Amino acid sequence: MFVVHRMHPNLREVYRALISYGHQCIFVVAGVGPSEPDVFEDRILVHPHVLSDAAVNEILDHDQPDLVVQRNIDGPYVLFWKIARARGIPQVLYTQDPHQVPLFDAFVRPLRVIRLFRDLVKQRIRLGPHKRITPVQYWGREHKFSFSNSEYVPFPAVIKSSKTESFSGPLKVLTVAKHGQRRKRVRWLLKALKEASTPFTLMVVGASPSPSDKRKRRNQSQFLRVIRRLGERAENVIVHENLDREEMEALYKAGDIFALPSKRELMAISPLEAMSHGLPVLASSDGGAASYIYPVGSEQIFRARSYINFRKKLFRLLENAHLRKSLSHRALKHLERTHSPPIFVDRLAELANVEIH
Repeated sequence: MFVVHRMHPNLREVYRALISYGHQCIFVVAGVGPSEPDVFEDRILVHPHVLSDAAVNEILDHDQPDLVVQRNIDGPYVLFWKIARARGIPQVLYTQDPHQVPLFDAFVRPLRVIRLFRDLVKQRIRLGPHKRITPVQYWGREHKFSFSNSEYVPFPAVIKSSKTESFSGPLKVLTVAKHGQRRKRVRWLLKALKEASTPFTLMVVGASPSPSDKRKRRNQSQFLRVIRRLGERAENVIVHENLDREEMEALYKAGDIFALPSKRELMAISPLEAMSHGLPVLASSDGGAASYIYPVGSEQIFRARSYINFRKKLFRLLENAHLRKSLSHRALKHLERTHSPPIFVDRLAELANVEIH
């Protein structure tokens, strides 16, 4: 049983992996996202104002979980944690903080490290001794220091197919980013599109801001104006919104390169999905995705604060077909070794028997 804010796309492959190996997977959610199905039999929508000891006990009695994986401990949702513990049900806290942290991160990313240790203290006080799991092995490059109560459990990634290179027309660069959020830095891709000598088509996938979110809607309007200023190259930008799984799969298959320029991206699953389709990727050095991208090739990591370095790495991928093919092959081999669904399912089975000290 997963107790989460909503069934984020990050968890869809988790669901498919568990179901395919004969396990039941239930999601208890506080909300339903715009790209999720209206009806989903293994999803329980529970609003905070109706949560009580009796309601939580009823859900646990009905589904009888062998393991509770909880990310949402806000307000009354912490009742799942307390009641599951009282019943002796194995439980783990799901987080997207790193399993390993270096001492020099205190100088390179001081605010992030302060936030990390603040949250660790708050969680310990609120939940008591507990086990944490995370799909983020480290920020940036690999490090030695690991948290004793933390386990690295990489997201499952099913290998879809090897990438077929585009031989006609501009290469297709795909990015998944809410274009109403500035931190996603999609404008870096628009700027690169204008400066590139190798022509490419940019496919931007995002979610529409809600009517009530005026700030994101304003940012989206500014983003669309930037596209129009590209002149003739504006025709090389295609914006997609609120795609379902099949539509997203089709775009991954059609793409040639995946790029994620965003900053402060603690964990991104879209580069992993792109790699499972055989796409070379490009992502920031300070995000959680770097931990599964670095082993494939440092050519796919740009310095987080440098547009010049981002452009250099992107242009090299655009211009070097041999490099793209090599990275595609290495990515598929790496994911098969580290992110296969059987590995993920086995790790959760081990956690179901974990003793919390």
